[in-house]
Amino acid sequence: MDVQLAVHLVEAAIDRDFEVGIVFSHDTDLIPAIESASRLGAHIEIASWGGRNRLRSPVVKLFSHTLTQDDFEQVRDQRVYE
Repeated sequence: MDVQLAVHLVEAAIDRDFEVGIVFSHDTDLIPAIESASRLGAHIEIASWGGRNRLRSPVVKLFSHTLTQDDFEQVRDQRVYE
């Protein structure tokens, strides 16, 4: 899944499919993809749950969104996937 997310992020940056890309993950393996998308001109931000370590890049300054449990409940996907 992480590789799929990384590839999609870079492809979407190449195609200019978004104005702001928000990566919701703590996986440091995504940093190269985030940096690549940024070098391609994409504006990338990160999101995490409160109290968790956020992703950091020595190359790109990343704005970080910190979400609470209330935030999660407001955006929670209630669909049942089969």
